[in-house]
Amino acid sequence: MHKKFCMTLIIALIFLPNIVQADEEQTWIIEMENAPEDLEAILQKDYPFIEVLHMYDTLLEAVAVQGKERHIEQLYEETFVTTIHSAQTYQVPHAHTKNSALPKANYHPEDIEQTGKNVKVGVIDTGIDYTHADLEANYQAGFDTVDFDEDPMETTIEQGVPTMHGTHVAGIIAAKGEITGVAPDAEIYAYRALGPGGTGTTAEIIAALEEAVDDGMDVINLSLGNEVNSPDSPMTEAVNRAVELGVPVVVANGNSGPDLWTVGSPATAEKAMSVGAYAPVQHQPYIELANSYRIDLAQVPLSPAWNFSKRMPLETVSSVEELEKSINDRVILIEKEKTYLEMMAAIMEKGASAVIVYSEEDPNSWEFVELPIPVAYVSTEDASQLKNAGKWFTTKYEELTDKLATFSSRGPVTSNWESKPDIIAPGVNILSTVPGGYAELQGTSMAAPYVSGLLALLIEKDPDASPEELKNRLISHANPIDELNQSAIDQGAGVADIASSLEGDFTVKNKAIHFGKVDQDDQTIQRSVTIENHEEEPVLVRWEIPRKQPGIQWKLPFTTEIAPGTSKSFPVELRVSTDRLSEEIFEGYFHVNVGDELVSLPYTFVTDEADYPRISGIELEPIPFTENEFNLSVYLAEDVEQLEVAIVTGDFSETKSLLEKSDINEGKFQETIRIDEISESSQYLVVQVVQNGKTYTSEVQLSS
Repeated sequence: MHKKFCMTLIIALIFLPNIVQADEEQTWIIEMENAPEDLEAILQKDYPFIEVLHMYDTLLEAVAVQGKERHIEQLYEETFVTTIHSAQTYQVPHAHTKNSALPKANYHPEDIEQTGKNVKVGVIDTGIDYTHADLEANYQAGFDTVDFDEDPMETTIEQGVPTMHGTHVAGIIAAKGEITGVAPDAEIYAYRALGPGGTGTTAEIIAALEEAVDDGMDVINLSLGNEVNSPDSPMTEAVNRAVELGVPVVVANGNSGPDLWTVGSPATAEKAMSVGAYAPVQHQPYIELANSYRIDLAQVPLSPAWNFSKRMPLETVSSVEELEKSINDRVILIEKEKTYLEMMAAIMEKGASAVIVYSEEDPNSWEFVELPIPVAYVSTEDASQLKNAGKWFTTKYEELTDKLATFSSRGPVTSNWESKPDIIAPGVNILSTVPGGYAELQGTSMAAPYVSGLLALLIEKDPDASPEELKNRLISHANPIDELNQSAIDQGAGVADIASSLEGDFTVKNKAIHFGKVDQDDQTIQRSVTIENHEEEPVLVRWEIPRKQPGIQWKLPFTTEIAPGTSKSFPVELRVSTDRLSEEIFEGYFHVNVGDELVSLPYTFVTDEADYPRISGIELEPIPFTENEFNLSVYLAEDVEQLEVAIVTGDFSETKSLLEKSDINEGKFQETIRIDEISESSQYLVVQVVQNGKTYTSEVQLSS
């Protein structure tokens, strides 16, 4: 039997983990085929130095164990073992403290009688503060796959770095008090899969998914993910399997926008309901420089609103050590250093009025804490412009409505060229519950539970609907925002209209039309859109002709009537002449009138010239029971003519080739490589491929 060893990556940023010493205990997920029925007893008897953490039999045939490498070696040779995954850690954005002085919030849609009654929603996260006054009535039970007990309480300060993320997510779904959730009578079940500081492993996440499915959840919320724009086994496998078993899984699309191709796994899973973030109303502070250069100030969570009406003095420093003893009434412009908490503590001690932080890092990965002064984030480029603009500035304000969040990850997905997210929901400055109070957070982590709450309302009305039917109903009546400026790749079908989804006269199946990748000069692609008429009267379907574009020809159906209580499939044909195309990615909406309602159907296709990530998911892991041998895993979006792997020094002065291969097929490429020594100084693992005569490169930093 062929065996392989790979690392499951489920972290916020792509990184290469430190090399684990052989005498250190690690967590492993061992996938199997035809395992003995009494496997757990066999493991306990024959492998006394290996601790069985979780047995998986619903979503995967696998077991999670903890032990040292030398104690895993014999188990690795068992005939029923097919794959070993070394579980890695990751974090969600989190904060430690509360802001109890914020106003009330009501997320339950107006004039909707459904409240989520008798609907079970599983929240897989950092746990929940089930003693919170707004949550205790709807909290039912849960499980902790970190400590493996039935107490899914958030991590408290006595246990380590405290958490709050799961409590915030749960409040959006079903709070009932000062905060009113989207489905205020839904039953909340908590699955704590992330421990102190919001960290956890793949083993805990999959165990939580399995527990939630076995407990009969009607909806599962997963505000977690990574930045790998490709399939991510076993996480994606587990999510898709949960949906196949009848449980809708809602996944945050990620906070790596605004660039294309930034949606991460498992939001890339075909069967997941992937959710991006937008702001229904946003008061956007900005600075306009003398040259008309505009700098938008992004509010940092858990800091007071930026609300300066007068000119303010600006003090630019490169580090906190450069700060004067007293900086009262000044705004500090500084690059993020150390931890966010340490830097802000030093600045507040000096008496600053506000702080503008810039960094190349993703601020969603910072450890936020409640502060008494406003803090804003700008890009490194904007900071450079601001430094050269003088020592005084004035803040202007713009009220924005229905704007996609800049941080919200965009599609498409390289593996299948589908557009994600499927839908968007409010995710900017969202007030919800946290241990001991309330706080505003932002991210697609906040948008996903909004959609989980909407699904709970739909399930209350139709408890027998399948995950596919629920997804179709929600997406059928979603409407894109700012259609001229926000693309289908950015927002999918748009914002849900829950009233129409509940009472709609029709359902559109396969509303998002993915034409895939066009790689021939003259290519015709046909897809199908099915419309189901729920009314007792016929409904007229009339297609609108899209605007003409060079190289694109549409063939759409004629006006058709659908009989009461029936459905009809409509062929949609696209003919593409690539030599006449003016763009590399084509996306947008074409429109169909179903009765009196205008429906916008998102479509996407890409060409060979599109600048998509040819290489992603670079993983490197020591092979058990060997010295200096590693398993390299790389996801290739398409076939390549040549692949080369090398180690390059940080100053690019030295390069050592490790591997050269030709004619590699698309998908996950795995190969054993030998690295004699990983230096303590900066080094990069570089993967380079040649496709259609062009060279593409990606790299990760190595650490000893």
